[in-house]
Amino acid sequence: MNRAARVFIATSLGAMAMPAIAAENDPWYFAIRGGGAITQDSQYESSATGLSGDADHKTGIAFGAGIGYDFGDAALEFELSRRQNTVETVTLSNAGGLGTGTGRIGVDGKTRATAGMLNLYYAPDVEFMLKPYVGIGMGMADVDYKNHRLENGLGIADDSKMVFAYQGIAGLRYAISQAVDMTLDYRYFSTENPKLKDALGRSFKGDYDSHTFMIGLVWRFGGAKEVAAAPEPAYVAAPAPAPEPTPPAVEPAAGPQPVEFIIYFDWDSSAITADAARILDEAAQAAKGRSPVKVVLKGHTDTSGKNAYNDSLAQRRVIAAEQELVARGVAADAIAISSFGEEQPAVSTGDGKREPMNRRVEIRIE
Repeated sequence: MNRAARVFIATSLGAMAMPAIAAENDPWYFAIRGGGAITQDSQYESSATGLSGDADHKTGIAFGAGIGYDFGDAALEFELSRRQNTVETVTLSNAGGLGTGTGRIGVDGKTRATAGMLNLYYAPDVEFMLKPYVGIGMGMADVDYKNHRLENGLGIADDSKMVFAYQGIAGLRYAISQAVDMTLDYRYFSTENPKLKDALGRSFKGDYDSHTFMIGLVWRFGGAKEVAAAPEPAYVAAPAPAPEPTPPAVEPAAGPQPVEFIIYFDWDSSAITADAARILDEAAQAAKGRSPVKVVLKGHTDTSGKNAYNDSLAQRRVIAAEQELVARGVAADAIAISSFGEEQPAVSTGDGKREPMNRRVEIRIE
């Protein structure tokens, strides 16, 4: 086993152990991907025999699956993938004793790379529907010159070798739901030059480089559970218990008691849900039934995402609630708003946690 392989195996085992230590509640995910692979010309190069040339490929297919751990802005993933292209022609400047002739020759065969990769992704917080991400990966790949031969059956090479591989990744993701993302990315995939055997059993040097375009789906294991655990919306607080009978000389408490409501939001959203709209209807009726009235709104987020982004998100949520109350007839000058980002959670969590009960606007009517 070469040094690159030993380094990769040690790094993979260490990295895959990290998530269990880091934060057991953060979401694991599973991904599948598929698309097209444009593989560059593959070399035949031997100083010993004189073999020199390359194989030209048709556009092929690529597919893969990965399991990973999402830290928030970053994710670590182990991926298995395959890229496969049919060889279209071979151009030889020196046949190296294979008896194939030289020049551009029509051939059969495939060139494949089957890889296990450890990928590290970074996805910055941006306020767009399409979220960008970049990544790098390293691992091992089995590069296979599968049955490269002339159409008359005369062989050139049929051999494979396990070598070190690496890739660079850039893409976009779109949240279909809290549990599922769609991805579209480009991957430049390359390997260490494999040392292969030609049809006469003699060593030559090959290579492998591929440009891959992939569409994928990502399922978060914790996403669906989180939706199911969403809290029931809060309703009007129960009125204070009726006071005990008092002597006629004692005056009764003046004025109605404050009432409170809470509306909840989907992850990374300031949109008013159907449940929230119903609660806002009740809050508006309660506010319009008082004169004078003061309505206090406080916006909050959970701890997933960066602090600055959460401050902005909490403000957007409280403004959305204010606009809905004004649209329902509550006087704008009776409303006071403030936002706290992730600073005042209803449920205490560590940093980077998605917690439905923390994604809220509190409404107090006095």
